[in-house]
Amino acid sequence: CWSLDKSMPLREVLRDGFVVRRFMFRSMQVFSQLFGSSPSSRIHAGLQYFFTYLEFVVKSSVMAFNSKPDLYEAHDLPTLLPTFLAAKLRRRPIIYRAHELYPEITADLRFAGLWKWIERRFVPRVQLVVTPEKNRSTIYVQEYGASPSPLTIMNCPPFTERIQSTRIRNELARTDNRFKTIVLYQGLLD
Repeated sequence: CWSLDKSMPLREVLRDGFVVRRFMFRSMQVFSQLFGSSPSSRIHAGLQYFFTYLEFVVKSSVMAFNSKPDLYEAHDLPTLLPTFLAAKLRRRPIIYRAHELYPEITADLRFAGLWKWIERRFVPRVQLVVTPEKNRSTIYVQEYGASPSPLTIMNCPPFTERIQSTRIRNELARTDNRFKTIVLYQGLLD
């Protein structure tokens, strides 16, 4: 994985023998020295983005190739190209976990055309695509030529019957707060 934090070790062994290998982006440091920490023009920002991704592809491909796995997994679109390169050189299968329709995350995504091209070029060439919901699986078949049909693994717990509970009402009553209606919001506001 990549890291901007120089205090993190470049190699770390986690439990169960998992190994994390990190690398620093030299291109980001070069652009920061030349143009400051926040590029002032769209051209400089675009060049920094492009060269940083190019560095990521090269370093990730080399690390993935040297790891010699039996199977490669690309976790979201930015990792698909380096994973594909390493897997093809090693003649190993590839699983692509497509959590997002990456080129469509935001309306102003930099290089959205490049991301769409990478998906169109490489999705049909992986052995399996995994998506978090059925509609996205359909899009990967129709727009990107995924074959076989993607495996849908929903990112939610199995359905359980609603549990009748008065716990919140009881807790509020304990502090002399009694309400006829209680609205509980659990989620994220964007």
